[in-house]
Amino acid sequence: MYPASRNFPYTPQRLKSFTAMVLCASIAFVCNMNLATAASDTPAIKVDPLPTPFAPKAASDAAKRAVTNPHSDTKFQTKVQLGIVAPVEKKRLNAGQDHEKALRIGFGRDMPQTYQTQIDWSSFKWEQVAGGGQRTVLSINSSQAAAMRVGLSIDAAPAGVELRFFSSSHPGILFGPYLAAEQIMQQQHVQKHSTSSKPIFWSPVVEGDEISVGISLPAGVQPAQVLMSVPSVSHLYRSIEKLNDKSTNQVGDSLSCEKDVVCKLPEWGDVSSSVAKIIFTEAGSSFLCTGTLLNNVAQDYTPYFLTANHCISDSAAAATVNTYWFFQSSACNSNTLSSSYKHLTGGASLLAASTDTDFSFMRLREAPPAGATYAGWQVQPLNTGTSASSVHHPMGDLAKLTSYVFSQYRSWNDASGTPSQANSHIETLLSNGVTESGSSGAGLWVTDSNNIKRLVGQLHGGSDATCQNPNGHDLYGRFDFTYQKISSWLNPTAQYVVEFYNSNLDHYFITADAAEATQIDQGSAGPGWSRTGQSFKSGGSAPVCRFYGSMSPGPNSHFYTVNTDECSGLKDLQASTPASQKRWNFESLDFYASPPANKTCLSGLVPVYRAYNNGFALGKDSNHRIARDIGAINQVVARGWIDEGIVMCAPQ
Repeated sequence: MYPASRNFPYTPQRLKSFTAMVLCASIAFVCNMNLATAASDTPAIKVDPLPTPFAPKAASDAAKRAVTNPHSDTKFQTKVQLGIVAPVEKKRLNAGQDHEKALRIGFGRDMPQTYQTQIDWSSFKWEQVAGGGQRTVLSINSSQAAAMRVGLSIDAAPAGVELRFFSSSHPGILFGPYLAAEQIMQQQHVQKHSTSSKPIFWSPVVEGDEISVGISLPAGVQPAQVLMSVPSVSHLYRSIEKLNDKSTNQVGDSLSCEKDVVCKLPEWGDVSSSVAKIIFTEAGSSFLCTGTLLNNVAQDYTPYFLTANHCISDSAAAATVNTYWFFQSSACNSNTLSSSYKHLTGGASLLAASTDTDFSFMRLREAPPAGATYAGWQVQPLNTGTSASSVHHPMGDLAKLTSYVFSQYRSWNDASGTPSQANSHIETLLSNGVTESGSSGAGLWVTDSNNIKRLVGQLHGGSDATCQNPNGHDLYGRFDFTYQKISSWLNPTAQYVVEFYNSNLDHYFITADAAEATQIDQGSAGPGWSRTGQSFKSGGSAPVCRFYGSMSPGPNSHFYTVNTDECSGLKDLQASTPASQKRWNFESLDFYASPPANKTCLSGLVPVYRAYNNGFALGKDSNHRIARDIGAINQVVARGWIDEGIVMCAPQ
């Protein structure tokens, strides 16, 4: 922990550009990984309760429902009424569903022209708040919407500008705060890796026909400094949470012959807790699919996520992902949503995708909720006649279980009749239950002689079987083929965080970037730096924030934290402290680790400790030593440093 008055770490001047560092971190630290030898199979592991994940908590979190909304005063709202859906818009609702496509659940509605260009904030009512800041609310109503998202295009925003999202009818259910400056960086990253001309930051999904955007400015920032437009909203015509609501085009629930997975608990408990319903948005239209949280060989809780390429094939769409966990019935066939379900809004980074096996492989930006399972998988071929099953969300419904018999390997023919790679798909014959739109991307599971279930594919499409004609087939992209393209993530060559020491400064410094380490070896960071031989592996459920002070006024040192509250607190201090004064400046998400739970590490992880040189009290630059070896920590503690205990957990 850090006292508010304490200076923090600083050391060698940053050796690479900030942009390059963010780019590498955003694609899940895979910049220098090599393809690893395939593992035959990987087991499942369970998520124990963890500290606050890397992103604002979702509205479904009970703690979040209890917050006080700083934008609750309606006197400072500017309201936009989009009115009843026009006939031309209704045509988008009535578009037929294709089983080879994601389930469309919403369409885009254009905002008034004055909002599609840079907003003139002078017409808004601004509330003055303690400390010199100010805030306002933009409230948008789309008649008959079951839920909404709002798209923001942010061109400029000073540090400390915050965004929150909520519904005026439920002001206590709050998403945020999101830092506008971070969303600009995210938009820039997505634009470099996307076909979208200008990516949009899409808000979390908010239930109801109204969505409010709260904008908070810190002291010293004027509204005119925030350059933002609101080109459109996504009007969802199917409620995500209220299962009995009907849409404006009478989209119903799943077919009556679907099988409730809860009726097969506990056997299918771990599998169902690895499956999430996903919502994503493209060009204003919102879609629904199913996906699976995957384990990796290191079993380090890195949140890799698998779905279908025909659901998500673009970085811009991946960035909009909302996940719904434990979206299942409260009891067998109750048709009542379990109170344990969680809605997370952090989005994802697209790592790889291909039409050959129709896979999309992402890394979630928000750690999965406690109780989720990182699913096991295998890359061994199947024998004809093998039993298999899938857990999925047909029509977005509560989780269902469909059973099959493996028939044969075959290719997939696209709409033009062009076949995929030979034998790239698993043909399965339905034996119990069916799949529907919204099931796309769901995993296919086989059970071994020890009753261990592992994923072997993800749903591409099928023959549109019905309750009256259930004797169809479904095709799943082969995971053993997909693995060849994603093994560098699931079974990577280990990336290490290495430590340096400067005897002239009595400072320690760590980096996970091999190129940066080489530059330090060559003297680019100045004289006196050498490797200590201490290191630990990078990998885990959350990114580590890296901060640097300055050469002047200082401190000339770095600080690292995996604690999201600590990271956010330092960013807030940076926003409120002039650059002419000592402060911590956020540099990047440097590597990955897992936060400790109750000051301990989960099974399979090792503790990483931190010691502080008490620099603030001693009138010198603050510095920390971060090491896996407790002996290294004890060495500096014996010299008067403060032992701060376990601060993160690393792979073994």
